[in-house]
Amino acid sequence: MKERFIKKTHYLDYQFDEPTDIKLGFTTRENGLSPYPNHSFNMARYISDSAHHITHHQGILANLIGYPRDEWVFPIQTHDSRIVEVTSEHKGTNIDDLTDDLHGIDGMYTFDSHILLARCYAECVPVY
Repeated sequence: MKERFIKKTHYLDYQFDEPTDIKLGFTTRENGLSPYPNHSFNMARYISDSAHHITHHQGILANLIGYPRDEWVFPIQTHDSRIVEVTSEHKGTNIDDLTDDLHGIDGMYTFDSHILLARCYAECVPVY
């Protein structure tokens, strides 16, 4: 079986068989500034970490993947079954500051190619 994920600096990039405008990947926890766990590349604002570290990590990833941070949408997962359509109105949600917007979202989708759907999770895999 062909390996679909190619390891890049700070993330795994999914390789589709056919050319597509869809970008799919997962960040790694390697080579970041966050102290836990040991130089982690943390992206989540809802855990105990420096806002500076998180913003710095997001900026690095934004440059690597070509999606500016203000086009990201970062809902907060709470083990529910709520799925939402993400639109341009949601751009930037929970990127610089945590809000109540898109809280309790376990699945999301968009028709807008200029939105990066971002998630942080550990053992609970979200629905895209």
